[in-house]
Amino acid sequence: MAVRAWIGAVDRVLRATQPDDATTPRADATSFGAPSLARSSSGSLPSWARLEGDLDPLASAHVVLVAHTPVHLLSILPLAFDASSSSDRESLLTALADGQLLAVAYNAALRQSRSPWGFIPSVHDVHALIAQARAGEPIVGLTFRRLENLRQFVAALRLRYGISFTTAEVDVKRIARMAADDRSAWMAMLERATTAWSHAVISEARPSSGAATS
Repeated sequence: MAVRAWIGAVDRVLRATQPDDATTPRADATSFGAPSLARSSSGSLPSWARLEGDLDPLASAHVVLVAHTPVHLLSILPLAFDASSSSDRESLLTALADGQLLAVAYNAALRQSRSPWGFIPSVHDVHALIAQARAGEPIVGLTFRRLENLRQFVAALRLRYGISFTTAEVDVKRIARMAADDRSAWMAMLERATTAWSHAVISEARPSSGAATS
């Protein structure tokens, strides 16, 4: 049932970004627990790698994230996304601010890559801690775990894709704090890192792009 629900969710997201006559993608479960979109009937690319070039970068990132998020974490990710809606953009970036979904999707995308190297070795399960807190259990180090996830994600982008940022461009400490009075700044930084990753994943999946090699 969970996989069927995931397939339906991915289909809905991709239909919203594909022309009416586009081939509807299908999904299959991988041994790593993160379903991946099957290749299209033309035998070329999965639908997330065939996104239109004029699509909003964060909308493209949303589709890539949905396609590479494991079933058990999919409920954390907003499935409905309108790039013109500021509330949708904030909801998505808030869900990504602890770095967990980004790191997990990053690894899942690499497993589908033609050059699967540069994995993030460990990811803090921040959402499990939040669930414990809601159950009344004391937790410590939540900001630290968010920071570690984000640090690893940004470091992996530099190692794997050659994407680097100055602290002024992406300050993981500011993102991890998620301060309300700094909301527009840290969200802009997080969007910058997220869209840079999704653009690299889409570009590498296309035949014309040279895969990063170790």
